Amino acid sequence: ASGNFSLPNVFNGLYELRLTTAYSYQTQIAGNVLLPVGWVAAGEGSTTAGDGVADAKIAGVSVQITGPPVANINFGINRRPLASARTFQITNEALSTTPAGGPAVAGYRGIPLSSAALTGYPAGGSLAGNDAEDCVVAGSCNAGSTFVIESIKPNSKVYYDNQEIIAGTSNATITTFDPAKMVLYGRIGAGGTGDAVGFTYALRDAAGVNSTPADYNLNSNVPFPVK
Repeated sequence: ASGNFSLPNVFNGLYELRLTTAYSYQTQIAGNVLLPVGWVAAGEGSTTAGDGVADAKIAGVSVQITGPPVANINFGINRRPLASARTFQITNEALSTTPAGGPAVAGYRGIPLSSAALTGYPAGGSLAGNDAEDCVVAGSCNAGSTFVIESIKPNSKVYYDNQEIIAGTSNATITTFDPAKMVLYGRIGAGGTGDAVGFTYALRDAAGVNSTPADYNLNSNVPFPVK
């Protein structure tokens, strides 16, 4: 329970500690450890212990018996989280040139993700997902979770806490997510059939592992008008 491992009565030499979902037995030759679909390596690895970066390899952690002690290593395997794809159909009346929670953006109309007009999912318009270790129920990882905006459609803009999100930059990672602070904007003239506004996003779990990106799409009954 403390995370300490003791390896008594072994010959001097180089050993490798590995984690796998497969049953193992004494005298077994480990070979290359293959994880089932949906499982990934997690943890710091041994070269930069204590840095908090999840860069461990599936192969495990090397331990040299009689060598210097290997301490404070965080390594493991976990199941990748799942982000929920979301598609909403709204009316133009749900959009605003001055949406709550975000600034006015010339040429665009927006809607906060906390809007009552975004319905059809348990968490409403919030970014959401689930994770086998952190929040098992579908969609139960939402407010308070960590999300990463992976890409944004050319006809769209995303703001969080009044700052524009730029995919691929540090501000695209949002910790302690609050749907009332995120606003999705669509360019005027977009939003009609075949021209949904939106973005892709990933859920990041407590081990620092990202889900596969999921789509977040918004369609209107007619293209967003000029008002």
